[in-house]
Amino acid sequence: MKELTLLLHELRCIAKKAQDEGKTVRLTQPVKRGYADQWITPVEEFTDFGDEVFEVAHFGLYGRHGALPDYFTDQMIHLAEDSQAMRHFMDIFNQRYFHLLVHIWQSYHFFNEDTLRPRNDYAQRQQIILDRLSGVLAGHRQDYMHGLRWHQMYLYRQGTRTVLGLQSILDSFFPDLEIELQTYVATYRRIPEDQFSIMGKSLTIGKEGNFLVGSKIKDLSGTFQVNVKNLNYDNYTQLLPNGNLRRLMQQMVRNYTQGQWDCNMSLELRADEIPKWTLGERSVGRDIWVHCLPMRQNALIETGGLDR
Repeated sequence: MKELTLLLHELRCIAKKAQDEGKTVRLTQPVKRGYADQWITPVEEFTDFGDEVFEVAHFGLYGRHGALPDYFTDQMIHLAEDSQAMRHFMDIFNQRYFHLLVHIWQSYHFFNEDTLRPRNDYAQRQQIILDRLSGVLAGHRQDYMHGLRWHQMYLYRQGTRTVLGLQSILDSFFPDLEIELQTYVATYRRIPEDQFSIMGKSLTIGKEGNFLVGSKIKDLSGTFQVNVKNLNYDNYTQLLPNGNLRRLMQQMVRNYTQGQWDCNMSLELRADEIPKWTLGERSVGRDIWVHCLPMRQNALIETGGLDR
């Protein structure tokens, strides 16, 4: 992350110098994929429509860690960036998460470790929650990653919530799970009695337009479903009601949705992980199946509401 900080600083210096000289800057990728000694190299052989051309080496794009983790929501895709060089940098890598890193680095300077230390009891409690949700052991936290999670927590508390944002958060906190979100789940909700329409008194058929017979209404926007696929047996049991992974996911979804939508969960256990029936305390159809031949299909289990 230190290398990325220096890279972004160099990009800003290039953009400022070009602005002072009244020039435009264009960033390109090198043809070869080997690591270069320098992150940004000026290309002096040619100019393209009066632009100053610079190459951003793959060492600068990816850093020494191969690739950056996806800890960010899609809200950052809408951020405005004043620097043309920065925009080109984002286009080169084609990775929205860099946009968030630039924004944090410019606005919050979270790379300074002093800004990450909790100042009060509330901040200390939030720090413990973040570390536990991310599976970080006490005392083994990396400061820059903790800063990213702090900023992410702040973002999805602001109110703008999207499916891609929740998908990104779940993927980052549960990297070993294959998670898929089903956005529209049909449910039938009971209409409150004080909202009933009485025929002949408060409703005229064929005139008012909307007319519903019954005490329930079909709802497609109030419920979504989290589908976790290709599970091994250990993770599967942890995602059953009262499991540790399920409780962590409950906290994440509840924090993100703020109770605006209901959430169901389905689990898919791999066929080669399905255990046979044995005497004991297990429940048939929940964590044990009766079969004598090897299972050929994954077991799909609907666990109902995630809060259960």
